[in-house]
Amino acid sequence: MGLKIDRKTQIITKVVGFSLLGILIIILAKIFIWELGYYQTKTVETRPGEQQIVLEIGDPEMPVETEPSEKDIKNHRAPANAPRYITLNNKKSRVISIAIENNVMQTPDNIYDVNWYANTGNPGGGKNIFVNGIIAGETAQGAFSGLSELEKGAEITIENGEGTKFNYTVDKNETIDREEAKTVLPKLQTAKNNKETLTLMALTRKSPESATHDAIILVQAKLK
Repeated sequence: MGLKIDRKTQIITKVVGFSLLGILIIILAKIFIWELGYYQTKTVETRPGEQQIVLEIGDPEMPVETEPSEKDIKNHRAPANAPRYITLNNKKSRVISIAIENNVMQTPDNIYDVNWYANTGNPGGGKNIFVNGIIAGETAQGAFSGLSELEKGAEITIENGEGTKFNYTVDKNETIDREEAKTVLPKLQTAKNNKETLTLMALTRKSPESATHDAIILVQAKLK
């Protein structure tokens, strides 16, 4: 009698074990299928934490031309290791941290500010730092006015959120056709020879007769 009970118990235990194993396999299979489908659909958007490559600069959409007061500039905040201010041509501008969508880096909402793509480098971090600004608005000069005139050796300063300053010297200044952006910009997002590089960008016109911003000014500077 005891032997029959033991056999019955063994059979029940096996059935329950196989059932649980089958359920576990189904659950794991569903998780695998979901993961596979999820990452296959992320053609432009990258996984969290991954850097998107900048392929284009967004056209300014009626940026504000209200110049920040000294108080506005002083009260601007940024994380400790992130850019807070940038100074070039003796002009100090607030740095606004942004993400990008569809590989397009948008221009600032205010002509006196500059945008920093937060998934590129931090000052002193040894990577490439991408900053985008505006040459001029409808009635006033922007943060990056005079960008095309910066000569080799000119100094640019970035101050981070904790007040540490980093100095960069201009190494290259060029203007490219906007059509070249998808080829040129990805190459600039890697620091050259493991040397930290600051890349400044601004939309411009090839000539006063151009109806649209058909060119991009690119300035690269190396950390001193």
